[in-house]
Amino acid sequence: MILSSVVDQYFRLERYAKILKVLAQIFIVVAIIAVCVLGAYLLVNLIRSRQKRKQEDPEEKNTKIPLFRITKQKELKFWQKLIIRVGIFLVGFALYMMIINLITGASNAQILSTLFKGNFGSSINIWALLRNTFLLFGVGVALIPVFKMRFWNIGAEGQILVGGLATFAIMKYLTPAFHNMQFLLFIIMFLGGILAGMLWGIFPALFKAKFGTNETLFTLMMNYIAIQLVRYFCIKWEKVPGSGDVGIINNVFGSEYPKVGWIPNNFLSSIFGSGNYVLLLLLVGVVALAMYVYMKYTKQGYEIKVVGGSVNTANYAAIDVEKVTIRTVLISSAICGFVGMLIVAGVDHSLSPNLAAGRGFTAITVTWLGNFNMGFMLIISALLTFFSAGAKRLASDISLNASMSDVLIGILIFFILISEFFIRYKVIINRKKKDKEELANASN
Repeated sequence: MILSSVVDQYFRLERYAKILKVLAQIFIVVAIIAVCVLGAYLLVNLIRSRQKRKQEDPEEKNTKIPLFRITKQKELKFWQKLIIRVGIFLVGFALYMMIINLITGASNAQILSTLFKGNFGSSINIWALLRNTFLLFGVGVALIPVFKMRFWNIGAEGQILVGGLATFAIMKYLTPAFHNMQFLLFIIMFLGGILAGMLWGIFPALFKAKFGTNETLFTLMMNYIAIQLVRYFCIKWEKVPGSGDVGIINNVFGSEYPKVGWIPNNFLSSIFGSGNYVLLLLLVGVVALAMYVYMKYTKQGYEIKVVGGSVNTANYAAIDVEKVTIRTVLISSAICGFVGMLIVAGVDHSLSPNLAAGRGFTAITVTWLGNFNMGFMLIISALLTFFSAGAKRLASDISLNASMSDVLIGILIFFILISEFFIRYKVIINRKKKDKEELANASN
């Protein structure tokens, strides 16, 4: 209540229009300076490298050499990585705002104001931002063990869907029997969600472990099966014939069991106000903490890292690779099913083929960009959620096409990926003559 009243009463962005305008101008200046500094840095490195090579090989000017080559970057310090990430992201964000400005004619201050309104305009927006950030983060956490093991699980989307489907079915058929024992109903929903996710993960895990089947294609195809399965039950359970809409389950209005099976959104309401998602955030946080401990301090976590590093090394160390593969995929898919349960019981209270809302695919980006570091993964989840919610507000307030908003978010992700490229690799201009000769000898 306190938080909600403070936000609704004082966080009115219209009052800060002048400040936002100044911030927008400062941001543009900083972005231009960042581009200039980056260009100067590359130019200085190019000049130094050419001078050094001329000293080593005076005849280099007569030798035809390629323009550039890409090599593995040495390990950078934390502040160097931070400068690269922030600098390139600022360049991407400047381009983001420039494109919106060209399309809509909106000023930079208006764009910034709209982005912030879509996320911080009210307590409802803030809780939506936190909720969606943690749901995306939860799916990213689920992908950590399988990606560490180099099992490319692209099926998180389908595992979320079947977890939500199982949860909805339990709420639909067991509510009459357990409406006075909601805690027991929650336990059944929890088990149903994770077991459904595990069921969707066991098939690609078995085929990978036993037959070496390509898990990327297998898990991807399982997504489409899950979508059609959910679509079938949406038609089977539809409220209005022909609509394919199941409606809100155990709705407050017109239902015999209002809000039964719903994850409470009034936890510590005296502090956070009603309509909060504190309980949902805590559940995702507990799962993330458990995953951190599991990967860092348990024998099974160590086995996952060994298998991911080298299957031959794992076999030499007497690690049962098939067992580790199946177990790890089941853990990952169980967490995805758990997230599906949270979406149905704590957010949507409904069922649709768009239940996962692309989180299963976006979480792949979150996990890789975060480099399996949960702190960075949470930041990236918040960033992507911020721009996603802001894009919806841009579409409504300044008439920016919703599809164009998705394209712009893709541009931002692209620039984030570019920053990771420059952290892991470096571009060397004008390869040395001796390197060229080594390359030629190796190819011969």
